[in-house]
Amino acid sequence: MVSAVYKSKIGSRFKRRRKVQEEEEGGKVKVEMDESLCRGMVDVLLQTNIMAAKVEMGQQDMDAIVAMERSQDQEKETILLKVLGILLRIKAKKQVVSESFCENFIKKTEEDLHDLRHMIDREKEEEEEVLKNNPKFSKDLQALETALQMLQTKYNNKQGKLLRDYREKIHTDLQRSSGMSEEEVEDIMNKLMAQMGNLEEKIGQEQARQRRALEERLAKRCKVIDYQKVLQTEKEEVRNHRIVSMKDLLEKKVRSGQLQESRVAQIMQQYVSTLQQVQQEKAQDLQTRLLDTSEKLHQNRTDEMKSLMEKQAQERAQFLHKADAATSTAELVDGYHTLLSRQHKMQEELNMQLDQEDVHQMEKVTKEVQTSEDMTSTQEDEKVLEKLIASSDITETESAKLLAQHKQRMKEQQGVSPASSKQAAVAKLQEQLKQRLAQVSAAEVQDAVEQNQLYEEQKQTLQRVLASNMDLTDEAKEKILKQHHQNMQALSNQLQRSKMRHQKSLEIKLNQRRAHLADLKQQQDDLKRQKKEMNQKAKEKLEAELAAQIAAEEAKFEEARQAAVSELRRQLAAETEEALRVQDQEIGLLIGRLQVGQARRAAILERQDKTLKELQEQLEKKVAGSADLQNNRTDQLLQQHYNQMQHLNEQIQHYRETQKKQLNEKIEMKQRLKEKELVSQLEEDARIEFTAQQQRGAGHASFVLVRSFLEQKQQQAIANLEREMMAELQKDKEELNKQLEMELQKELQAQKQDLLNHLAAVSNLSKAELEDAVDAAVAGKHDTKTAKNLAKDLQLGIQRAKTSLSMDYGHEDLKRTKTNLERSVNSKTAAQRPGSARHLRQKEAFSQNMSEDEDDESYG
Repeated sequence: MVSAVYKSKIGSRFKRRRKVQEEEEGGKVKVEMDESLCRGMVDVLLQTNIMAAKVEMGQQDMDAIVAMERSQDQEKETILLKVLGILLRIKAKKQVVSESFCENFIKKTEEDLHDLRHMIDREKEEEEEVLKNNPKFSKDLQALETALQMLQTKYNNKQGKLLRDYREKIHTDLQRSSGMSEEEVEDIMNKLMAQMGNLEEKIGQEQARQRRALEERLAKRCKVIDYQKVLQTEKEEVRNHRIVSMKDLLEKKVRSGQLQESRVAQIMQQYVSTLQQVQQEKAQDLQTRLLDTSEKLHQNRTDEMKSLMEKQAQERAQFLHKADAATSTAELVDGYHTLLSRQHKMQEELNMQLDQEDVHQMEKVTKEVQTSEDMTSTQEDEKVLEKLIASSDITETESAKLLAQHKQRMKEQQGVSPASSKQAAVAKLQEQLKQRLAQVSAAEVQDAVEQNQLYEEQKQTLQRVLASNMDLTDEAKEKILKQHHQNMQALSNQLQRSKMRHQKSLEIKLNQRRAHLADLKQQQDDLKRQKKEMNQKAKEKLEAELAAQIAAEEAKFEEARQAAVSELRRQLAAETEEALRVQDQEIGLLIGRLQVGQARRAAILERQDKTLKELQEQLEKKVAGSADLQNNRTDQLLQQHYNQMQHLNEQIQHYRETQKKQLNEKIEMKQRLKEKELVSQLEEDARIEFTAQQQRGAGHASFVLVRSFLEQKQQQAIANLEREMMAELQKDKEELNKQLEMELQKELQAQKQDLLNHLAAVSNLSKAELEDAVDAAVAGKHDTKTAKNLAKDLQLGIQRAKTSLSMDYGHEDLKRTKTNLERSVNSKTAAQRPGSARHLRQKEAFSQNMSEDEDDESYG
């Protein structure tokens, strides 16, 4: 039978979206506690049987899992806002965007995320109410629990999808409203996504740690409950031994002829009835005192947890306040996550301390009541013998002798005999604890293997797709693979959380069935102990009904267990398939966007190159119509520009290769040193673990599991190190490429402007002629902005070019110049010359005019 406590809680745990509600009052953060997180071992010990206790433990674990999910969602939301704020403030300091835009954009983003979260909460609560009011669930709480689990998974996935979509909205809003170039927006988004990916990896590690801590807590709690069962069994044995001892002593007097058998039967019946009454009274007294103690323990737990939560909320607030002035996004992510991880550990430690206090105080009350029961039972022993003395059945001396023998037997039962059995029971429980922890380790290894296998399969599939795609550059493919890695990490975390919830839900359901079966058997035992309280026929009928219910429940249990396990596997497989489908869609959209963007940029490059080429030809035509002096000077300028472009390109490439080689060598050396330190540390950890296993007397199977777990841990650590080093290398390469690109663009801009200025200068063109040349170059393109920019640049540069050109060469100098040029350069036009210089001009012009081109297209 499902307990009334559970009925009141069913379906409520997923409505609690926040672990605490925080608000600042007078500079201090006030915290409103979630009552579900103030339950502990005291609630477990109040249950009527061991299976009901395990149901309560499962519900508390489920609350902890949901709280972990909430904490992760809040952490990701906070980091997104803070990292975006840092990146925008950096742009504001460089005067790329205004400070007011930065503040307004962050405020709007925060409001949007808040609205998004509350929309999800509201929709989910509405669907929960519909489920709980559904008549078909009124008598099937387990079906309701399953429906709520599916609802939780649905909205977790929906929230993740909406948050990913909102990141794209941030991208779009920055492009439309910030005034930044596409490269600057991409720079912000790439850094933002990189840090969110970094956070997902950290969350995955912390999630695994919390899962391990939760399983260890459950194993230790089960040991306490099993030990309580041992004590309860011992208590029952002592009670039975008291009756057996008294009966045996009196029957000896019957055999010696000192007492009549009927008299002994009468006395024993009264004695047993009195002891049962004492037991019931003490049980009621114990229950009352335990409830009183539990209220005090609950209040103490609430006060302690609230105090810790307020302190931790204050720490988070102070950290985030300082983070507003931070400039390093990586340090922010690492620092905030480290703070949260430390706070989670402190909460776990406090919970463990409070659990120990719960057990201690409840055991103290139980022992006090048990001592009182033993004293009362001893008094009843004396009363039995006093009755025999009063009826002159035995003498006072014989009565004292019988009482002494009885007390000695009870002392032996409570002392020497149980000691060895209790030690054996404790040893058995300790071995069971080791086995549970070994199973936890084995499950962790298996999950890690499965997740790694899933990741590698998806990665290989994506690599094959990219290899067959000839439209994407290597840079675009690398970006796709990086995004895929981040998505798979988030997907892995999501699936692991869902698996934890589903497994815990299954555990709760099975324990509820076991608790119901235990209640039926308890009713059966209580019925058997009843003598005259009810009619014999009614008693037999009730016994038959209970026996039939127990048999039916036992027959259904295994069938239900297998069906539940199969359903769990089906649900997890379906969730994995759906998550992978969403992942494929997102990667497909990314590939499509990159292909479209690449094609669009290629078209812009082609159009800009054609415009520049036509402008150059127009200037050359103007010059060609002048004297030989101007024509020779034009050829000289064009060849000089071409040579400079080639030399500049060669210099940049040589410097790039040299720097990349040095970066590779530096990272390889750093990786070797770190790997050596890591392996040494892991070997030391393994040595300590194996030593601890030997001291605990673990078996061969435990050693194999531990070795497998440590090997997997070492492989994961080395793989993480490799990813860390590759990320550092990639970051250094990106910074190098960015630096070289900026230098190249700057030099190309200067060279291009210098060429056009000198061509215009030697042509002696008037302002009207220059405008005609520009108009002819951009004719038919409807690009008035480009025409204005080109004309303005030429007019400003001509004056500087004329002062730098010497126009008074002698006739002989000109002849020598003409002869040399004719030997080295033919009379090809710019369109016929090698493509290297034109390619550099394309690349240089692209970054300058990309945003202008987009504005013109959107305006038109």
